[in-house]
Amino acid sequence: MLSKGDRRVADAIELVFRRGGRLDAWTDYFSFERWMQAFSDCGIDPAFYANREIPTDAVLPWDHIDAGGSKKVLRREYENSLNGVLRPDCRTGCYGCGIVQAFHDIQPEDKPVRWFCPLPEGK
Repeated sequence: MLSKGDRRVADAIELVFRRGGRLDAWTDYFSFERWMQAFSDCGIDPAFYANREIPTDAVLPWDHIDAGGSKKVLRREYENSLNGVLRPDCRTGCYGCGIVQAFHDIQPEDKPVRWFCPLPEGK
């Protein structure tokens, strides 16, 4: 539900925090009741977010954040997942996501293993 949320969900997240919610990803700290009460108090229907289908061309709340990979690549991987297509880890062949190029400048020079995109087979 949170991963499909938008700005309106932020109010519920803040309310849970103000009411003592901490480390809620851990089952021993998670309070379903606290979350449901916060959603209710904020006028949010969690089922709307949890069950909605989002069109692949939709503008998403986090689209302004550049994480290095392109939306085109993410869409392709999403469609692969819907079709049950499993691909090996990209260390065996580059899928052209752009992440390594996007973060090339922040790779630590003093580390023995640097990120890289392997060349496609036969090159």
